[in-house]
Formats: sequence, C-alpha cells, structure tokens
Amino acid sequence: MTLKEVSGTKSPEEAERWLKRFNFGAAVLPHLWFFFHGRIGFGVFMMFVVFGMWVARRVVFSPTNDFTFYLALLYQFGVILLAIYLGYRGNRIAWDYGRRRGHDFTRIEQRQGYWGIAGLIAFFVPGIYFALLMDLG
Repeated sequence: MTLKEVSGTKSPEEAERWLKRFNFGAAVLPHLWFFFHGRIGFGVFMMFVVFGMWVARRVVFSPTNDFTFYLALLYQFGVILLAIYLGYRGNRIAWDYGRRRGHDFTRIEQRQGYWGIAGLIAFFVPGIYFALLMDLG
C-alpha cells in the first residue's frame, strides 16, 4: 500500500509532512514505545540501553579513571544520537506498524500525538521537579 492509499482524509503531501515530524514519544520513551509498537526485541534492548545510561551517568559524575570517564561519555553520546534518530524516524516506524495492523492514518496520527504528549511530559516534568528541589535546597 502506498501513502496515497492509506492516508484517507489527508492529502499525500500532508501525510508525508506528518511522517517527517519529530516524534517525542519515540525519542524520550524508546523502551516503552518499542514495546507498544510490536518491536519487543528492540524494547528489551532499549531497556538495557536506558539502564546503561543510568550506570554511565554514575560513572561520569564520579569518575574513577580517564578510560571509564570517556567510555561513559561516548556511551551517552551514542544514546543521544539514537534518541535523535528515533525521534525523526518514529512516525515512519509507527506508520509501518499501524499499516500492518490495518489501522487508518488518522488513528496512527492520533496515537502518535498521545505518545508525543507522554514524551514531552517525561522530558519536562523531572526537570521541573529537580529544578524546584534545587531551588528549595
């Protein structure tokens, strides 16, 4: 099926523009996003990546030697690149998954909107929380 056949009420140009938008749900919550989009193996992999990010932060903020510091820094850089990739390719991946499941384009777009809201909340709420803690402390 082509984008023209699947898009339904949207024009193919509008649908193509939507597919190129940044997906905050995929970028910020990749482990959960993969699980809910039928990619269980990637979801498990991303859980380990998120856990590794937590470990890498502990190493970076309490470095024991130069090698572990730079290795943790390289790991964090890789995770940031992966998040950017998933953000830009997330809508396309979701569209492919939804198309295989028989969902129409508007349903996929609506659900990715919810994922985007969840991703923005997961990105900003902890930052606001810690900023308030720092201000009160």
